[in-house]
Amino acid sequence: MTCHNCKIEAKKSGKDRKGNQRFRCVQCKRRFQAQTERLLGNMYLPDEPYAALFDFQNDNNMQDWDYYYDGESASSVSVEDQTYNDVISVAYTETPDANLTDTIPMTDTLPSSRSYSMTKYSKNIGLVYREYVMWDHQPNPTVVDPGDPNDPVNHPPVYTYDPFTNGFVLRMWMIDHN
Repeated sequence: MTCHNCKIEAKKSGKDRKGNQRFRCVQCKRRFQAQTERLLGNMYLPDEPYAALFDFQNDNNMQDWDYYYDGESASSVSVEDQTYNDVISVAYTETPDANLTDTIPMTDTLPSSRSYSMTKYSKNIGLVYREYVMWDHQPNPTVVDPGDPNDPVNHPPVYTYDPFTNGFVLRMWMIDHN
């Protein structure tokens, strides 16, 4: 398999949840999988639309996303000082039982990630708000003192951390309509 970005041979890198072979470019470190034939030819959303821009560890393939419809329209919702009536929300989160407004804590010592989407539609108007969050946080530890392998309880390894976060938050809202 050839990397779409570098045009060099990529190495096998495990399989996705559906058993499809994944690859990782040895030069640019991007991950991808071989394109499979789709029912509608070239009409498809890419499985990892941000893979060319971000090297996410949470590896959220769009084909595996589950969306949740809130079931009832709210009487009114305010978005950036605009009030809309009869609003329906559609949400995605990687943890179905999680409260959609919960934030996942970022610490210097633990990896974390967040994939979240919320869209709101108002009756007789359409899309009035969209929020899309996708980030990956890595602790990036470096061993300062390897400690004593014969006595790891009393002399454990000592690490220093240089954490980094990769990703984005996108918020869009309607400013006017007919």
